[in-house]
Amino acid sequence: MDRDDVKILQLALELITGEPLNSNGQFGHYTEKLVKMCQEKLGINPDGVVDNSCWEKLLSNITLTKFLFLDMLEKQDKKNNLKDNPKQNEVLNDISKDREEHKKRLKDKQNKEASASLSKIELDLTDLSDLK
Repeated sequence: MDRDDVKILQLALELITGEPLNSNGQFGHYTEKLVKMCQEKLGINPDGVVDNSCWEKLLSNITLTKFLFLDMLEKQDKKNNLKDNPKQNEVLNDISKDREEHKKRLKDKQNKEASASLSKIELDLTDLSDLK
């Protein structure tokens, strides 16, 4: 992992654990401690090594908070002028896709709820007209 990868990892760890972490790009003792804590919670051998499997589980664990993660990445990028790298771009693209899918699901759900409410109102009006 290069410094930018470690910064992304540190942001993810901070988001997942809620523990403040200086995203400095150095894989130090505290970063390792948080990695082990997350690995244990995710049912991974808590060895402190972030391989592909561990990284995927960490990212899937923040599915519900990916929007916050994206905002944190963008702020960190502006703050530290992170260079473009494939892993960061891949993460950002995945999060952006998830954001769009979430918006679509939310809109579909709202449309279904509105349709169901309209159907209920129509039934109520039919019942009222039958009373006449």
